[in-house]
Amino acid sequence: MRKSDLELLEPINMRPVTAKDIEHLYHQWTRELDGYREIQVYEAAAQSNWPLMSGAWNQPFPLPPRVSTSNDANRSNSGLTVVGSHGGIDPTSVTAHLTAGFHQEGWPLLAVDLCPTNTLRLYLGMDKADTAGLATQWLSGEPWYEAIYRGARGWDFLPFGEAGPAIDRFAASLVERPGWLAEDISRLDVPDNFRVICNCPRHPYSLFEEGIRLAQTILVVLEPDPLSLTAIPSLLSDLLRLGVDERQILFVLNGFLPSRQLDRDVRNNLQTSRLQSRLSPIPVHQDEFIREALATQKTLFDYCPHSQAVHDFTLLRIWLKARMNPVQQPDNPESRSA
Repeated sequence: MRKSDLELLEPINMRPVTAKDIEHLYHQWTRELDGYREIQVYEAAAQSNWPLMSGAWNQPFPLPPRVSTSNDANRSNSGLTVVGSHGGIDPTSVTAHLTAGFHQEGWPLLAVDLCPTNTLRLYLGMDKADTAGLATQWLSGEPWYEAIYRGARGWDFLPFGEAGPAIDRFAASLVERPGWLAEDISRLDVPDNFRVICNCPRHPYSLFEEGIRLAQTILVVLEPDPLSLTAIPSLLSDLLRLGVDERQILFVLNGFLPSRQLDRDVRNNLQTSRLQSRLSPIPVHQDEFIREALATQKTLFDYCPHSQAVHDFTLLRIWLKARMNPVQQPDNPESRSA
């Protein structure tokens, strides 16, 4: 064996990986949104390789006749409803972190959970054994506002409650009085810059309809998978049927992992579609800290304030503020001192 061959077998003297190296890789491949720009250039036409991701969802939709203008009177100008593109996409984590972020800015707000899973309360610190909430109050004939909780951080939220088998009865009763929650909230003695942030399900339809009536801006949570794209036509049809102007509908990609080709292809597909002007330029990256925060019944702002997802949620909030109807700025002493 030659000496050169022996040298190949000797261990290479490499310096240990330092924290600076890890930080460099983190910024290059995770935190920086353009980390995969060179790859994306060559994959710009990759959508043609995925037949399920092309077709009717990217075509203009005929506007249906508006059913009624009564929705507009009840819909709050500063309200925000967060809804998944289809059943199975849980918008709760996005709702919870937007609630926490807007609260940190000093906005008076009420977070309303209309999802029967009743999980928004867990992010906001409510005792998991407490079953009280909107559905519980409604079914017992008690005023719904008595179920409003104030979290440890000072935010107000209305949990859905544990309805159990009575959920069908609760959902059916809402059909008899459409828009009742928006009407009741409009009667509350609240500041001019008050916001309602609603965690809205796709089903049952009566709860979906109630959540849409609460807000002027609809944020649709998409996941980087083909099912989200194929669900867009049905969701838009439902929203337009309820009298929502298509310009009020915004989109955000959640759970984005840039190392997966399909994730990048879905994002490229959306960025080159007719929805691009209403798609958040900042996707919420897949972040393990989100699950860990939920396990501790906290939001990421408390659990891991320097995580990737906190960065994403902060930029998403800034983008939403620019797109939502302007409201009076809060009287925040910290902002004046700055």
